[in-house]
Amino acid sequence: MQGASQPGSSLIQKLSAPVAATMKTELIECIQAEPQRNIRKKVCDAVGQLGINIMSENLQAWPELLPFMLGATRSGNVNMHEASLTIFNAFSEFISEKMKPYHATLLEVFSSSLRPDQAMVVRIAALKALASFLLALQEPASRNAFQDLVPHMLQTIADALAAHDEAEVRSALEVFVEIAESQPKFLKRNVVECVSGMITIASNTDLEDATRHLALEFLLTVAETSPTTARKIGTFCQSVIPVALQMMLEIECDTQEALAEWEEQEEDDEDTEITNYDVGEEALDRLAIAMGGKTMVPVLFEKIQQLIKSADWKHRHAALMAISQSGEGCEKQMAQNLEQILRMIVEHFGDAHPRVRWAAINTVGQMCTDFGPGLQTDLHALVLPSLITTMNDGCKRVQAHAAAAIINFCEHCSRSVLKGYLPELLNKLMLLLQRNVRRVAEQAVTAIASVADVAESDFTPYYSWFMPGLKNILQMAQGKEERMLRGKSMECISLIGVAVGKEAFGADAKEVMDLLLASQQGVELEPDDPQISFMLQACGRICKCLGEQFRPYLPFVIPPLLKSAQIDPELHVTDADYDDDEQEEEGMESVTVAIRGQCHKRITIRTSALEEKATACSMLRTYAQELREAFLPYVQEVARVLVPLIRFQYMDDVRSGAMSAMPELLNCSIKATQAGLAGATVELVAQLKDFMFEPILEQLKGEPDTETLGVRATP
Repeated sequence: MQGASQPGSSLIQKLSAPVAATMKTELIECIQAEPQRNIRKKVCDAVGQLGINIMSENLQAWPELLPFMLGATRSGNVNMHEASLTIFNAFSEFISEKMKPYHATLLEVFSSSLRPDQAMVVRIAALKALASFLLALQEPASRNAFQDLVPHMLQTIADALAAHDEAEVRSALEVFVEIAESQPKFLKRNVVECVSGMITIASNTDLEDATRHLALEFLLTVAETSPTTARKIGTFCQSVIPVALQMMLEIECDTQEALAEWEEQEEDDEDTEITNYDVGEEALDRLAIAMGGKTMVPVLFEKIQQLIKSADWKHRHAALMAISQSGEGCEKQMAQNLEQILRMIVEHFGDAHPRVRWAAINTVGQMCTDFGPGLQTDLHALVLPSLITTMNDGCKRVQAHAAAAIINFCEHCSRSVLKGYLPELLNKLMLLLQRNVRRVAEQAVTAIASVADVAESDFTPYYSWFMPGLKNILQMAQGKEERMLRGKSMECISLIGVAVGKEAFGADAKEVMDLLLASQQGVELEPDDPQISFMLQACGRICKCLGEQFRPYLPFVIPPLLKSAQIDPELHVTDADYDDDEQEEEGMESVTVAIRGQCHKRITIRTSALEEKATACSMLRTYAQELREAFLPYVQEVARVLVPLIRFQYMDDVRSGAMSAMPELLNCSIKATQAGLAGATVELVAQLKDFMFEPILEQLKGEPDTETLGVRATP
């Protein structure tokens, strides 16, 4: 296990034998004497960690420990019984295979520890220790002997529920989830009872949300790790789908004030609290992918037909979002009735409740992605006019979402299909842009960009409609809340420029570049500013459009790109239980990793910096590719920055971007040498090749990502 202490690396190895023996004795005595449970547990964790270091190779390296633990489980002392199991949980992963001669004794210990007459803390400690032990065993035959304990494990949950001790219930459920994920066959003999019990818990709205979520997580884990077993339980989908749908009904928006708040809420606002609705929605997605459409569709759509006819808007909302969530897993079966399903959804573009209208639009947008390009080719006459009409909606959040659905539609749309809708569609998007509502304008600008990307030269007649207004946004939208609008306008302008070509865009390109460069002069953008990525990519597209005419801008765009490519992602590793009373910064993301035998670790990294780094690598490649020999003055400096990033371990896109730039940089120097440019020599080409070759070869040997491995690193 990476990160765990290894034999020979600990301080105790350096202590004299008498001192080491004294320390081990006093640790055991401390466990026996300590009255505070939380302190006693920390001492047990320390003993477990020490056991990993000195007993992994030889169980007799601490001869007093195992007898103490066995005696504690038979002492009748609850504190000592729990302590013994806590120690075993900490180090069992490292010694389980060496304890084969004692498996019968361990079976007796676990069996007695899980008896109903034991204290609940002992039973839960036994569950955790048993899980650690089972997951460490390499041979299935070794685990089979312990399968008789599953009913006792289930009874522990039932008794904790009866005692209204939900904290202990959750501890037990976490054990079941872990076993279902790593050793699903261990539960196979009792899987029907396990599934039945978990459905009962997940369906019980009187229980705490976190308890229900864990029970549902077990069911989903069974579906994902053992789909054949789940399908053999005839009522699996019939039981789990209603649980997920019920959770999707548990949303709060029952007053005009709540509805007004929802309308003002940003689409990408992150709510740190995971709601029942979120859990139910994700459950349907995972269940559909795991079980497949053949099993899922008949059950799900029977429920959807009931919900969508309800007078309660929450039921209609859940029905529509259920379709959205299940499309990926049920694509083949849903495709057989795609038009019928779409007509049912589109009917709700005019629903009385704005959240249902939003859900209908969202579902159509998702289906454009899941079922494209067939949906766009065959059913454009049903979808596009309806979306265009919905842009007149009285709710601005619904309006914005209709524009967002156009983006999804364009993702897999052909130029010929879109051409006939351009006048009406672009006219409606122009009206949205002129509404001067920021969130609506953001989606309208992105939709315009998507349309231009598909329409290509067919967009030329509409160029004059949009370019003046988009340039005006670059000039006037300066507030922090307008950063995203400004960034999306950069994206839109550059995509329109590529679509219509240099002849139409050339006159505006210089003004746009001047505006973009002026925004960087004397201003230090914040690390999480979305404009950074948009600006880098926009300049790259404008370069593609202008070709050699972009050369005068290189002194202004290359240095910031090199700076972005070298940005520090600020990786930090801390103890997960360390609380510094500081909120996580915007742009930073954390993940907690469990390392057996040690405390949980929190790994934090600035994801916005990673994205900026990846974009910079990609854009440097674009400039080299488009400008060829004209890029020669920057080749060596770019190579110096990008070659080390071939081994960048925190993001695949950074490595692939750096790798893909290598042949372009080499090609620039070759072209420049052939053209006889000053500073271009055969020796430079050879030096550049030698500088790249070894790092590329070494990374190809150990590259973990297959897509990155497929990036060609030859000119």
